[in-house]
Amino acid sequence: MKPSVRQARRRVAAVHRARSVVLGLAWLAWLPGPVAADWLVARGNDRGLPQTRQVASAVNATGHRVDVYRAGSGEIRIRLVLTEGFGTLRRDACVTFQIDATTTLAHDLDAGVCRSQARWGEIVIGRITAGRVVSAPLYALLNGTSLVCRYAGESGGYRETSFSLAQSKRAILAAIGRDLAIEAP
Repeated sequence: MKPSVRQARRRVAAVHRARSVVLGLAWLAWLPGPVAADWLVARGNDRGLPQTRQVASAVNATGHRVDVYRAGSGEIRIRLVLTEGFGTLRRDACVTFQIDATTTLAHDLDAGVCRSQARWGEIVIGRITAGRVVSAPLYALLNGTSLVCRYAGESGGYRETSFSLAQSKRAILAAIGRDLAIEAP
């Protein structure tokens, strides 16, 4: 009888361990966080950009897309593109990008670093000078974990969408140039 009691205890212990693992995974899935997004590199003309440049892009679960690219003028830009059916952006307001709740990128339309259309809004996050970019926002983007984009809708009110920055560094450097030295000021 003793071997069967031991076996029963082992089975009960195994069931408790399995239940603990399942409950732990369910709890982790419940935690709020950025929406997972796979980063890839595409051609600019495939993304609605006038140049045929490389663009690092990620699409989140709601269908919104974020692009990071190097403009012909040597500027590094980040762009939020809304998916069809999600309304439009207010053209007199800039999209705000926030990285890891520590670095917020918000600009005034009059400063010339923000552009906005019905379906997309973008800002300049760095400028290339002699093979290097000194930019706290770009440095944070390459080394951060989450990106939150906030925007004013044409119909009123503010909305936000988020992206994971996992694997973004590799894609962004492939798009803007691996030979660049990226530094925080």
